[in-house]
Amino acid sequence: MEIYRLTYRSVSNATMTWTTLSGILEQSLTNNNWDKITGLLMWLEQRFVQVLEGPHEAVTDCYDRICKDGRHQSVELLALHTVPSRLFPDWSMRAFNFLGLSDEEKETLRAKHCPSLPQVDIPKDEDLALALMLDALDLCRRKKQNAHLLKAF
Repeated sequence: MEIYRLTYRSVSNATMTWTTLSGILEQSLTNNNWDKITGLLMWLEQRFVQVLEGPHEAVTDCYDRICKDGRHQSVELLALHTVPSRLFPDWSMRAFNFLGLSDEEKETLRAKHCPSLPQVDIPKDEDLALALMLDALDLCRRKKQNAHLLKAF
């Protein structure tokens, strides 16, 4: 079975809380397990970037549902392509909140990933967006301030 990676970014239409997002992720867990999708969602204020990995039809159907979900606006596909292996093979879905990082950590990420911007933003390039996600994830893991990261969704 070929594995596809789909990466997108979006903006929430409403103020998102971790409680609201957790409910969405719990439903995603059921759907993703069934559809053999794995992935990671990074939440940055009202902006999101998500990686979905799995069979082509499953990830594109999931993305179509996301595009039709009224809680999103400005949904933008960054990439869809085959990959030799999954980045997140054991995660039906996990998420983390970028805002759990200190100002110094956010500044380090901004300087590395978006030096021309006044704050961290999600790049339009998939490789750059993935690099930002993985660096931020590493910082969050080391801090263990985002305890929900340790919870499988």
